[in-house]
Formats: sequence, C-alpha cells, structure tokens
Amino acid sequence: MLQRLARAYRKVPQDFAQDPVQTVREHVWIMPFYEDSAKELGELLGIDKVIFGSDWPHPEGLGDPLDYYADIQDLSPQEQRMVMCDNLKDLLEGRW
Repeated sequence: MLQRLARAYRKVPQDFAQDPVQTVREHVWIMPFYEDSAKELGELLGIDKVIFGSDWPHPEGLGDPLDYYADIQDLSPQEQRMVMCDNLKDLLEGRW
C-alpha cells in the first residue's frame, strides 16, 4: 500500500494535500500477526507505530501472549518494550 501511495504521489503530487506515506506514518498503528516481522513494519512506519496485540482464541492469536517475545528477538530491548507496552500506552494517553 505504501509503495502504491508513494507512486501516486510522485505522479500527481498536486492531488494530495501532503505526502500520503507520511500521513500514514503519522496516523496509523499496526498490530501485526505474530508471523509478521515487527522489525520490517518498524522500518516502514517507525517502531513507535507497531503495537502488540493478541486475538486469542482466534487462530492469529497466541495462547500465551508472552510467547510473542520470541518473534521480536531481532528488536533491541527498548524496541521490544515499545512494541509490547509503551506504544499502546502512549496511543491511549494521546501522547503521539
């Protein structure tokens, strides 16, 4: 989606009030499926826009939500804390 928005903006920037990719980065938070890479999403949107979520007992959720730490070992300890706790707290408290 971001690639398509970037391409459209390059072709007809006059049709947009501002860069649509930047708008997404400012206003969208993602709760990825556990099999998705939080690191890659962080590189696209900013790690501050990646939020842990569990949809257990649905198939995309984890029975033990803390198992998600195994999937974010490629993040620094600070980034892990952001994904698992701080980002959602900041969003809910309006600190974005």
